[in-house]
Amino acid sequence: MGRAQVGGSGEWAAMGIGAEAADARFGGGRVVGEALGGASREVVTWGVALGVALRLGGRWPAPSVVATVAALLLLLKGGAALLAWLLREPRPLAPGEELRWLFGLSIITTAIATIVLRVAPPAGVAPSLALVDGALALGFGAALRLVPRLRDGLLRPLSGSRGVALVARPEVAALETRRLVGVEESGPVVGLLVDGPTRRGRIGGARVVALGEFARLLRRRAVTEVIIAPPVHAALASTVQALCTHAEVPCRTLAAPRPVGVGIESITAEALLERPPAQLHCDEIVRMLAGRRVLVTGAGGSIGSELAVQVARFDPALLALVDRTENALFLVERNLEARAPRCELQARLLDVRDAAGVERLFSSLRPDVVFHAAAHKHVPLMERHAAEAAHNNVLGTRTVGDAAHRHGADAFVFISTDKAVNPTSVMGATKRLGELYVQGMARRSETRFVAVRFGNVLGSSGSVLPIFLEQLRRGGPLTVTHPEMRRYFMSIPEACQLVLQAGALGQGGEVFVLDMGAPVRVVDLARRVIERAGLRPGIDVGIAFTGMRPGEKLFEELTLDAEHADRTRHPSIFVGRIDTVPWGEVERTLETLERLVRTGDDGAVVAALEEAIPEYIASGSARWLRDEPAAIRLVEEATP
Repeated sequence: MGRAQVGGSGEWAAMGIGAEAADARFGGGRVVGEALGGASREVVTWGVALGVALRLGGRWPAPSVVATVAALLLLLKGGAALLAWLLREPRPLAPGEELRWLFGLSIITTAIATIVLRVAPPAGVAPSLALVDGALALGFGAALRLVPRLRDGLLRPLSGSRGVALVARPEVAALETRRLVGVEESGPVVGLLVDGPTRRGRIGGARVVALGEFARLLRRRAVTEVIIAPPVHAALASTVQALCTHAEVPCRTLAAPRPVGVGIESITAEALLERPPAQLHCDEIVRMLAGRRVLVTGAGGSIGSELAVQVARFDPALLALVDRTENALFLVERNLEARAPRCELQARLLDVRDAAGVERLFSSLRPDVVFHAAAHKHVPLMERHAAEAAHNNVLGTRTVGDAAHRHGADAFVFISTDKAVNPTSVMGATKRLGELYVQGMARRSETRFVAVRFGNVLGSSGSVLPIFLEQLRRGGPLTVTHPEMRRYFMSIPEACQLVLQAGALGQGGEVFVLDMGAPVRVVDLARRVIERAGLRPGIDVGIAFTGMRPGEKLFEELTLDAEHADRTRHPSIFVGRIDTVPWGEVERTLETLERLVRTGDDGAVVAALEEAIPEYIASGSARWLRDEPAAIRLVEEATP
């Protein structure tokens, strides 16, 4: 029962207590046994020190005196050692902590022994014997602890001995390390990559390493196999697998614990997608991010926050987080402080539309790489707030992009959407105009301006999965706008990984398109959610059709008819070579929108977007009324 509790205890992980703490909670006998073993080692150490101390006196005292002194000191020190092992925090100690315990224990026992020998000194034994004994015991104890660590840290890499590397969360790392040590053919655990707050020292006897050192172990062939012990964050698992593939080191994932029951909390985006996640080419991303100053706008959102988490894994010199929502920025900063404590963070409460604030930000931080994820994305809401959508999604993009150009950033990565293809919504049209701005800037700037386009991200705020889960908690029904509504779907970690990959691939001016597999009918996704919860669609939980909302399309597209989507070096990333628009036209459109945004005239903003983007079919316009309902009727007639 104790082992089942260990894997799910986030509270213990936060306190840094591993499997030893779980054993203490569920089996006190194990801790007492470890304490007795530790105390016996201390008694042996002090016994040797006592013998040396007596011999340094020049001659041995009478045997009865030796026996009396030995019994006194060994009883005192053995009791103190046992008490210390029982009272200390039940987790593996770092080298510095262990030496502090040893030093404190030696000082206390030496002081007590000195007092006893002064009060009633045995014949032929000076009280200073206690000082000599204490100094020798401290030296022997420290040596016994440091020599194995020096051997592991220095001699083993030099001798070329090899072992396994483990990737695990803190609360299961000690348990898995002890299990692997007991398997003779596995070899020693030469490195532990922790999924969680990174800390130095050891867990369960295994040395904790950072991602960079983990990669160096693979390159030096110091690792025969990498073992991933679930649960591990999907992004970290994907990164580790990619590093192992590149280094040609075997990597396997242990079987995840079988859940006790099936329920809503067990439903994940990765399980619903029913396809393997994309693999990264990490070397390119390392060159782009390691030791660089990185800025993420919209860092409080679903995509921005996950981007920040994944950027932090590649050891940037600085990670700047920008968002205008106070609570969202606070939460992402707190999450990163726990997950990447060694990464220098700068959280700035800032609206990307504030040109003066953005200029101050770039002047002070001088970012090398900018990921621009700040955007308004809810389609029906933006249909009613076209001026606000243009202000944030278009003019905000220009503000950040112009600052990146002026301050010599190496790369500017614009997060776009499949709704920018033949857009029928204000949100899609503003994102398409953002792509045109990025393409135009790429032709006139030394900064590499690129755009990355992908579809719906399962699990992001306001996306279909959280809505379905909330409806399921209320007992249903799950609402779908149309029986034939189809969308491309991707998990948040996978989308963010490919954004990093595309940013590393870009030379400037590309619109990258992520391979999201085949489009999925939203009603089929709703059925999967119900079935994953252990319920029956249409019997236990119903599905209701509510009708299409303004700005929605039945089918999303990832490329325009005029685009030629070519493969890149990465199999999951394509590049659309889109016909460019003269920069003068883009500038005039931006100036027009800037003027209209000040007036708040939503209708005029929509008209300006239609004029600037010929393929834009505004919801409710003459073209929309002519084309979209006809397409819906054709689908409905073909649906049995």
